[in-house]
Amino acid sequence: MLKTYFALALISLVLIFAVLPVTQAQTVAPPNNDEVARQVFAIMNTFRRDNGVAPLAWSPTLAQLAVDQASYIYPISGRIGSEPRRADQVWDAWHYDGQGRDPFQRALSASWTYYNNNPAAIEIGENTGLGTVNYVTRTFWQNHDFHRRAALNPTFREGGVAAIQYPSGEYLIFQVFGARPNVLTALIDPLTNTLYLTNERSRYARSFPNETLRVVIEDMDGGVLRDSVYVPSLTAPGVNPFLVTFNASGILPISVEVNRADLSDLAIFSDNLTQLSVTPTPTTPPTLPPPTPAATNDPTRSDLRLVYTNNTLFLFNAEGLPLDLTGLALGNAATTIDVTRWNILDQAPYTEFNQRNCLVIQDVTQPPDAQPPGCTFVVSDVELQPSSVFWRSGTFSVLRDGIAIQTCRAEDRLCSVRWN
Repeated sequence: MLKTYFALALISLVLIFAVLPVTQAQTVAPPNNDEVARQVFAIMNTFRRDNGVAPLAWSPTLAQLAVDQASYIYPISGRIGSEPRRADQVWDAWHYDGQGRDPFQRALSASWTYYNNNPAAIEIGENTGLGTVNYVTRTFWQNHDFHRRAALNPTFREGGVAAIQYPSGEYLIFQVFGARPNVLTALIDPLTNTLYLTNERSRYARSFPNETLRVVIEDMDGGVLRDSVYVPSLTAPGVNPFLVTFNASGILPISVEVNRADLSDLAIFSDNLTQLSVTPTPTTPPTLPPPTPAATNDPTRSDLRLVYTNNTLFLFNAEGLPLDLTGLALGNAATTIDVTRWNILDQAPYTEFNQRNCLVIQDVTQPPDAQPPGCTFVVSDVELQPSSVFWRSGTFSVLRDGIAIQTCRAEDRLCSVRWN
C-alpha cells in the first residue's frame, strides 16, 4: 500500500476523450465487473511497461471515480453520440457527470490532491471506450492518438478502471489516471521480482530534483539494503516487507512501504494476472453457414463500403442516409459473419446504420490497423481466430437474406455494395 510521509505541492490534467457512437438505452447501470476492470488495468499497464513507462498503482479513489462516471453514462449512452458539444464544453459529453462536472471537478470533489495549493494544478486524465475488452484497450486506446498519449503519459502514477457490461456482452469502460504531489510509487512484479519506481514528472513540479533523486531501500528494522541514484526499475530485495525512500536535497523524504502480500503494492500486468487470481474470460466466435455465389462489384453505385487490410475489415455507411442492415452477412464457404454478431445495442443498431458509423472484424492475434476515411465511429467489433479470417485470399461474398449481392476480391482491399 502507499504510505507517504510528506507534504509538498505539484500536478496537471491531460483529459483524453472519445467521441463514441450510439449505444444501448438502459435505465439502471449494473454493478461494475471488478474482474474485467482488473483485466483492463493489467492490459494497459503491460502497454506502459512495453513502451518504457512505469506501471500505474491501483487507486481506489480513481477506481471509484471511474465507476461513478460509467454508472452515470450507462443509461444515457444511447443518445450521447448524436448530441453536439456545447460552446462552453471543453470535453466530450462522455466526460461530464449529472451535475455538469468534468473530470477535474469530479476529482476535486473526491479530495484528489493538487499542486502548489492551486486547484487548477491537478493531474487527472480519463479514457473511455465501448466494445469488447480487446477492442477498447488494444484497437482503440492504443492506436487513437489522444487515448494513446493519455495511456502512456509518464506523469500519471496511479489509476483505476470501471467496466460495466451491456446485455449484448459489450463493456462501457472508463480508466482514470492521476498523480499527486509527494506521492511516488514502488510496485513489485511477483512474476519477475522487478521493483518499478517512479519520479515526479508533473509540469507543476518542475523544481522537483529528479536529477539528484536517490533511492534508499531498508528492511523494516532500518537495515539499509540499497542506497543508490534513482533508477526506474531494479531487482527487488529478498526481504518482505521493506521500505523504499525517495530523497534529494530540497525535499522531505517520501517513503513507501512495499509488501508482496498486499495487492495494492503489486505491478499488475497481463502476464501475472493468473498468479494474482484474476483470469480473463476467453471467447470463441461461432461459424455460420457458407454464402452462395455473388454478383459483380460496381464501385460507382455504393452506399455500403468495405475496406480491408490483412488483419482488419471495416464496414461503413458511405452515404448520408441511415441504412437498415437487417439480413446482412459477410464471408466465404468456411466462415460467415451475420450482422447480429455485432449486436452492440439492445435496439439493434444495424437497423439505423448511420453515415460514418463503422463495424469491424479483427484478427484477434494481430495488431489492429488504423481506421480508413469514412469510418469515424466504431459501433462494435467482432474478433476472429486467424483460421477464420475470410478476406485474406480469394473471394468472399456480401449476402442479403442469404442471397449473395456482391463478390469481393482479397487483392482489391476495397469492396463497394449498393444496399438501398
